[in-house]
Amino acid sequence: DSNDDDKNNKDKPQLVPPGAVIVLQAIDTQTEYYQTSPISLPECRRCLAAAAQLHAAAWQQETLLKKAATELSRASFHLSVRNPRELATSVATWEEHFLPTFRAQLQEARLWDQPSIQSLGKRMFQLAEYVSEQVTPPSALAPHATLIHGDFKAMNVFLPQTRNDSNDNNDKPVILVDFASVGVGLGVSDVAMHIHHAMTPDDL
Repeated sequence: DSNDDDKNNKDKPQLVPPGAVIVLQAIDTQTEYYQTSPISLPECRRCLAAAAQLHAAAWQQETLLKKAATELSRASFHLSVRNPRELATSVATWEEHFLPTFRAQLQEARLWDQPSIQSLGKRMFQLAEYVSEQVTPPSALAPHATLIHGDFKAMNVFLPQTRNDSNDNNDKPVILVDFASVGVGLGVSDVAMHIHHAMTPDDL
């Protein structure tokens, strides 16, 4: 009976029309790709080149950036998308964790007794809101605004393996992963995070 069919159809969950496509790729981490941290200078250059491709893809794409600004977060560098506890505990974290942990290195570098080092946690807390605004474009159409990764550390990148110290796999693309923090931002934010997070102090 058609009436019974109509009733049964009304009782079924209604599917939402599709609005996105998820593309998955299997990555062979045994022979083709690897993750590591920290990374070397050549590896860092390859990672930054991949990030530059992401930034360039959305550069001055007004329609895309407007949509991204309304449907994505403000990227992870803005305080509005961070856990408030991170900032609230930053002074104590610096004084009770980082200073004691790196005391030997700071003393060796003759930095331990400097007031600017001891008070770094307080200065970061005082400047956090200002820095947050400076590294976040005021709108999607602001100069230099583009799509950024937002969490561009070394472990969010798959690098191609090279075989027998050759360049066999140099034509393989670097693969970025974990786009949970992607949003409209400044490309230099990705660059700064990657350099300080992924490289060793000696390379810096």
